[in-house]
Amino acid sequence: MTADRESNSAEPHPGLESTPGDTAANEVDRPTVNDIPQITDFAALKAIIHPLRARLYEELFQRGPSTATELAGFVGDSQANCSWHLRQLHKHGFVEEAEPRKGRARPWKVVDKAFNIDLGRPETEEGKVPSAMDMAMEELGDAMLNQQIDGMHRWVARRRQVEPEWVKASRTSVSFNFLTVDELQALNDDISALIDKHIASRAERSDPSKRPPGARAIRLTAWAVPGAAPNTPDQQPDQTETDPPETEKEAP
Repeated sequence: MTADRESNSAEPHPGLESTPGDTAANEVDRPTVNDIPQITDFAALKAIIHPLRARLYEELFQRGPSTATELAGFVGDSQANCSWHLRQLHKHGFVEEAEPRKGRARPWKVVDKAFNIDLGRPETEEGKVPSAMDMAMEELGDAMLNQQIDGMHRWVARRRQVEPEWVKASRTSVSFNFLTVDELQALNDDISALIDKHIASRAERSDPSKRPPGARAIRLTAWAVPGAAPNTPDQQPDQTETDPPETEKEAP
């Protein structure tokens, strides 16, 4: 996560509030990623995998209570489809109904609690068939990666219209080097510590009423993963066809 940074850029996080002379106490009380409940329910994982549901959850998190009609305008989908997917998110505890408005408007909001999803693949015996949970985690990982890439594309598209101070405070970086397994572990431990310090410690801000004036949703995506072992091809993702070519389809 160092090098090749954009011009006029800096690390995308503000400093933590602290009381002089009380640093040790603040460090002890500060929550970490490990303190945030982890989702392990298979049905809940499947519910949040859907790209539109993940986008609806993200929009609600950023914008606060919104109706299906309002969300449809944000995500470019129909009101009816957004309403159905919101009910699925509600069924599995991700969103809930907000304070009613005048008329028949039915706003939704994210549930006021943070959650954590560990996408690390569990250790399995060689040749063992992955469980349904393993496969759901892989599917969720792909969905979340695509969501973050889409979010980055949207940032690039609107960056010229964003206030200069926010552009200056943002950062994009890509690095490539050779590390040992212990050095990779240390790097990821350092990244986790930064997330604990600047993100997890403010988990209560999922509630819009607890956000300081001027705060905006910050997208932080990081991965530090090894390439293929020496003299081993780096395997590409499966390119499984889900629909036969037009010429191979059976005639009606």
